[in-house]
Amino acid sequence: MYRMMFCAAATALIAAAVRPAIADDMDLCLYGKGDETIEACSRMLAQDPDDSSAYLARGGAYDLKGDSDRAMSDYDQFVRLNPNDELAYYARGQPYLRKGDYDRAIADMNQAIRLNPRYPAAYYCRSLANTKKGDYDRAISDASEAIRLDGDHWVVFYIARGNALRGKGEFARAIADYDRAIANLDKNIRLDSDISSYYSSRGDAYKGKDDYDRAIADYSRAILLRGQSDEEYSDVYTNRGEAFEAKGDLDHAIADFDQALKLYPSFADAQRGRERVQAVLAKRK
Repeated sequence: MYRMMFCAAATALIAAAVRPAIADDMDLCLYGKGDETIEACSRMLAQDPDDSSAYLARGGAYDLKGDSDRAMSDYDQFVRLNPNDELAYYARGQPYLRKGDYDRAIADMNQAIRLNPRYPAAYYCRSLANTKKGDYDRAISDASEAIRLDGDHWVVFYIARGNALRGKGEFARAIADYDRAIANLDKNIRLDSDISSYYSSRGDAYKGKDDYDRAIADYSRAILLRGQSDEEYSDVYTNRGEAFEAKGDLDHAIADFDQALKLYPSFADAQRGRERVQAVLAKRK
C-alpha cells in the first residue's frame, strides 16, 4: 500500500512535466478522492488509453468505494501495461482478498513476491489469505517474513501473525504478538485504522486460554473504541457474553447476547448463547 502511494507520487511528477495541459486532471486523478478521482482518471484515459497510472489510481478509487469488479478491471489493465512490476499484482490481489477469492489473491501475491522477494506487504496479504483458508502454518511463515523485512514500522504484521497463531490454537504466542502491536501503536504505521479489532482479537486469544477476565477487558475496550451500536460488532458482544457465561456471570452474559441480537437479529451464536443461559436461569428458579 505504501509502495502504491510512492509510485503514484513519482508518476505525477513525471506526467506533469510532459503533459501540462491536463495537469488539473492529473492532480485530481492521483490525489483526489472518490468520484472526482474516477472522473478525472476516466478523462485521462479517454485521451490516452494506455496511461497505466490512471488505471492504478482509478482502480484504487473503485476499491475504496467497494466496487471490486471495476477495481479489478482497472488493475487488469495495469498488469497488462506493467507485467514486470510487483505493484501490479499486489494491487490486483487486494480486491480478490476482499471478495474472498483467496486462491487468486495468493496467486497475485506469489507473482509480486517472485518479482520482488523483499516486498513485505505482499507477504502480509498472502498471510491474510492463507489464514482465511485455514492454512495457518503458511500464514505464520508469511507474516514472520513480513516482520523480518519491516516489522519495526508495521504493527499490522504482528496482528496478522497473531491471528494465524490464534487460528492454530497457539494462544500464548498469539497474545505475545498482539501485545507487541498494541504496545507500539503510536510508533508504527498501520495498514488499517480499526484498532478495536486488535483488542477483540487479543480477547479471543485470552478466551481461548480460559483467561476470561482479560478477555472481557479486551472485548470491552474494543466495544468502547468501535462504538456500542456497530452491527459488525455483534460477534464481540457474543464473545464477551460467552466469557461472562464461562465465569458464571449470567446476568452480564444474557445482556451481551441480547445486545448482539439487537445488532444482528439472526446471529445464531448469540441466539444459542442466550438459550443456554436462559435454560440455566430457568433451572435456578
